[in-house]
Amino acid sequence: MEPETILTQYWGYTSFRPGQKQIITSILSGKDTVAVLPTGAGKSICFQVPALILPGITIVISPLISLMQDQVDALTKKGIPATFINSSLSPAEKKTRMALFKQSKYKIVYVSPEKFISTSFSSALTDIQLSMLVIDEAHCVSIWGNDFRPSYAAIATTLQKLSKRPPILAVTATATKMILTDISQKLQLHQPNILKSSVARKNLSIQVLDTPTTVIKLLFLLEIVQKHRHQDGIIYASTRKGTEYIAKILSALLPEMIIQFYHGGLEPEQRSTIQTQFISGKTNCIAATNAFGMGVDKPNIRYVVHYDTPISVENYSQEIGRAGRDGNHSDCYTFFCETDRTNQLDFHTKSKSQNLQRQILNNATKMKNILLTKSCKSKKLSAYFDTKAGYCTTCSSCLSKKRLEHSLTRAIEPKLFQALKKIRSENNTVLPNVSQKILATLHTKPTSLENIPGMGTAFLSSQNQITHLFPEENDKILT
Repeated sequence: MEPETILTQYWGYTSFRPGQKQIITSILSGKDTVAVLPTGAGKSICFQVPALILPGITIVISPLISLMQDQVDALTKKGIPATFINSSLSPAEKKTRMALFKQSKYKIVYVSPEKFISTSFSSALTDIQLSMLVIDEAHCVSIWGNDFRPSYAAIATTLQKLSKRPPILAVTATATKMILTDISQKLQLHQPNILKSSVARKNLSIQVLDTPTTVIKLLFLLEIVQKHRHQDGIIYASTRKGTEYIAKILSALLPEMIIQFYHGGLEPEQRSTIQTQFISGKTNCIAATNAFGMGVDKPNIRYVVHYDTPISVENYSQEIGRAGRDGNHSDCYTFFCETDRTNQLDFHTKSKSQNLQRQILNNATKMKNILLTKSCKSKKLSAYFDTKAGYCTTCSSCLSKKRLEHSLTRAIEPKLFQALKKIRSENNTVLPNVSQKILATLHTKPTSLENIPGMGTAFLSSQNQITHLFPEENDKILT
């Protein structure tokens, strides 16, 4: 059966997206394949379609239990025999699924890397016809990747025990040439086809905002979230406390919105509930660490904010890639603050080997160059991953050529005035005005903010700063 026939029969599409057909053809020819597809480009179809054409079982190694559940549910609804086997199952259910697996009752089976390399599972592989092995989120294989997991590196050892090794498809959304080489070596791939699509997403607008102080960061953040108040978004912070801080402040200032925080310190049940509420639309906005997002299948995320300056290009690309998976326009805002970078680098390089320290610092420098480049940021991001892209025309660098300068003439508190004048001017196309609601909020601090750190003296000081800087807006509020 032809791939297009399978695509139409089960997914209802008449043609493949760019890059998908080449990957499918490579797998069907029996070649080991490494595929780089941007988030939202439909990488699952690249292995699910050939899985239905090939005669045996396809095993998909996935890092997330929640992702396995979502994928299997979607396949089952299409009438495709699929299952997952992981630690979330009861012993009885696990035993039942393993028995059906040995009887080849499934076409696609999802497992964690830890499960795949376990003796109980790997011994069962000798009794089945294994047509393909898929390594999802394959950057986890590489020690140079930010999500390195030792269990991924042990996959090759398990495969060596098989009398007949199946073709391997390793898929990821972000990987440099060095990481791709490391993936191929760690998995012991046989002369793999390496197929790369550009990470550039034309529907994403990358906006970098200069935010030298916390007050300015909060003002911009509130303006952004208010602008998108009828849409869903993610705000990334570098620490758990930061996510809680952001959620508390925004919830107090925008009580009409449902805003929650998410990080690895929450109980699994809490994380699952928050994720479900966000996907269903019950929660408008999530303030999260990078523990949130991988495997979240929500196509209509309209904005992503990096509240703290990112230091990893791979993580940044993955995180902004969660916006606009439906192909519609979405905004990706990044706050740039040199202090953020310094603090994060101190934390991430602590107790690391010299080699890893150099890698982290080098990556952070490249991330900074992408954010501060005066040329197209999307084009620069694509170049980092060795792929080509044209000028996006929508990032803050491309838009700066069309930008009208604002003139603010009142000379008060020179240092603050010059900093805010520069920010308001440079970001004019993104945030044309500091909204009246922000200024009104600064005039009358809600009681719900009184117990939040940083909302005391600094808050009162910011009232005076903003009042002096934007007197015309201030007059509107007072009249």
